[in-house]
Amino acid sequence: MKYKLIISAILILLMGFFAAAQSFNIPNDPNFDSWDENNPQGNNWGQEIIKLSSAWSIATSSLNYPIALIDSGFDIKHEDLSPAINLALSDKFDVFQTEDTNNHGTHIAGIIGAKANNNLGIAGFSWDSNLRVYNYTFNSSPGRSATSLSIVTMALSSINKGAKIINLSLGYCLESDSDPNCTQNKASKKDLQIFDDQFGALVKLTKSKGRDVLFVIASGNNKNDILTTSPARMSLEFDNVIGVAAIQQDGELAADFSNYGEVTVAAPGVDIYSTLPNNTYGNMSGTSMAAPFVSGLAGLIWSRAEELGKTLTAAEVKQLIIDGAVKGGKYAQGPDGKKIPVINAYESLKLLEPEPPPVTVAPWPMFGQSSTRSGQSDLAGPETNHVKWTLTTSTSFDSPYFGVAPVVGRDSIIYVGNVSEGKLFAISEGKLKWKYPQTGKLGEYLSAPAIATDGTVYIGSSAGTLFAVNPDGTLKWKYETDTRHWVGSPAIDENGNIYFTTTYSRVDPAKEYLYAINPDGIFKWRYQIESFSGIAHTAIGPDGTIYSSCIYTYSANDSLYAVNSDGTLKWKKYYRPGTSPVVATDGTIYFKNGYVGLEAVDPNGTLKWWKRIYPDLKPSVAANGIIIADDTVTRALYAINPDGTEKWVNSSIGRVSNSSAAIGADGTVYITTNLGLFALDINDGSVKWKIDGINGSSPAIGENGVLYVGWYKNIYAIGE
Repeated sequence: MKYKLIISAILILLMGFFAAAQSFNIPNDPNFDSWDENNPQGNNWGQEIIKLSSAWSIATSSLNYPIALIDSGFDIKHEDLSPAINLALSDKFDVFQTEDTNNHGTHIAGIIGAKANNNLGIAGFSWDSNLRVYNYTFNSSPGRSATSLSIVTMALSSINKGAKIINLSLGYCLESDSDPNCTQNKASKKDLQIFDDQFGALVKLTKSKGRDVLFVIASGNNKNDILTTSPARMSLEFDNVIGVAAIQQDGELAADFSNYGEVTVAAPGVDIYSTLPNNTYGNMSGTSMAAPFVSGLAGLIWSRAEELGKTLTAAEVKQLIIDGAVKGGKYAQGPDGKKIPVINAYESLKLLEPEPPPVTVAPWPMFGQSSTRSGQSDLAGPETNHVKWTLTTSTSFDSPYFGVAPVVGRDSIIYVGNVSEGKLFAISEGKLKWKYPQTGKLGEYLSAPAIATDGTVYIGSSAGTLFAVNPDGTLKWKYETDTRHWVGSPAIDENGNIYFTTTYSRVDPAKEYLYAINPDGIFKWRYQIESFSGIAHTAIGPDGTIYSSCIYTYSANDSLYAVNSDGTLKWKKYYRPGTSPVVATDGTIYFKNGYVGLEAVDPNGTLKWWKRIYPDLKPSVAANGIIIADDTVTRALYAINPDGTEKWVNSSIGRVSNSSAAIGADGTVYITTNLGLFALDINDGSVKWKIDGINGSSPAIGENGVLYVGWYKNIYAIGE
């Protein structure tokens, strides 16, 4: 089919994005709370909001990229810091303290380099770090006085000793009547210029000597434009200097203190939990806390690039941090209206990843494997009955109307409606990845989901609403119909338009509709169909025709509808459909007629043939045209040839009551009955293998030969 070729081409182009779909790497450090990137809170809210646990699935160490910290003292004996601090290559003339008088330097060091996964304290940005510490004070003792020259001198010393990243959570603000918030580290306009000149000379010198170094600088805490703070404002002049603003837990700019304007990026900076002197931990706030988030990210980027055989300049690392922040889509806005992108560790690291080789994927994954609802997959299912994993939940997936039917997305993420909770679940490798919504319900009953090529997951609810959920489990949009009841399982066409049926209009209960919604959630059109007694699944033919049915209600208007993609009627025939329609590759439509049995109708609406069997659920159609359907009267499974003649009958596998067949690329038929899950040879109906006790939903075929089935409180993955 022409549209399938188009879909396949699009999918290959998009695989680079989806192949990096998120997984998590969670350290065991006890002082952090449970991890939930969709609901940042607790001691690790900052790490969660920038998707750090997802980033750790790509890279965890920056050991080969030393980070120099020029700050106000460090507890070098701290239990969670001592493994990360390299004393041999730190400034030997500094006064190292076991007590940091203002906590600042120890706190900054922990954000970047607290030893991770050691069952102790917290996890720094980099699980294994190489920190070079340089101690100063803004007072006379201990340490050295923090003049601009001394700071630049310490930075030069660290560069000469191999530092790749310089973290400066410091600076001077302009003391003037126009900036009453400059209350600490004050400087005159002349002094700011001196710092700029000295710092600029350092940057130029390092470049001239071939030392490629990234400077990360806190933007300042005087609630003003970054242009009032040195050396942070130098980020506007140099491509290897980053100025960092601070955000609070809701993702907004930390308006109580953070500078704004032409800041490079923003990072978490309010109530940040990190190391403090004497083996203690606690919260601190400021753009000082935001800067080490960026320094840590720079270290991971450089480290991951090295693993991939890539050589990056400091300017390229800076751009990857910016591009990842923009791709993450979160911005902090200052009172001047300028938006500052918030760093996203996962997106920045993902930009480094190579394009994966093309793989075969099932186009438009949804109930029935594709928008035709045929059950035919482009992927092969499992050859044995090996149970790879089982996820057992405390609440039930079981549902009438197919809420239990799983749908498989990219990287084998399974989406399924949990009826007891009224939520959409995302499951990866036998573990719950996320559920939406966090609180409340989508509805009492849920449709089977559908997944668009951009990863958006669509699911209908009995509350009359279609929900569009992003791949990370956040709401993209929702469309509320005028129905007071069912939204059927959505189907997606090659342009991303979504089609579904509804029941029981609030305006007129006798009116039900086939809806078309644009990918952005905007209403496209609706076509009135007759009232029906069960939820219908819309199917899309190879020419783009949308097929829907009223699922017989013993009415003179129980019809099968063929609707054009512009919402006009193509034809309507009184066929008394008793199941949702499915469409074969040649455009033939199959369904159960309430009176006479299984029917085949050509794309023009003309009856081709009928056979006296009575499927309980929709039939399935293989790529070679063979139709698989159960018979509730004889309790047998039938294979019917494309001309309506009988190919084989299997009367030994039990009664089909919850499942339509999924058909693998090799023709294997997978179906559940009251006796278990069966794999059958499509040529003769013989049993290849079975699993007792799994008598659940219609199966879904994923990548790597894995089959997924839902039943009651369990999701099963069958495959090697």
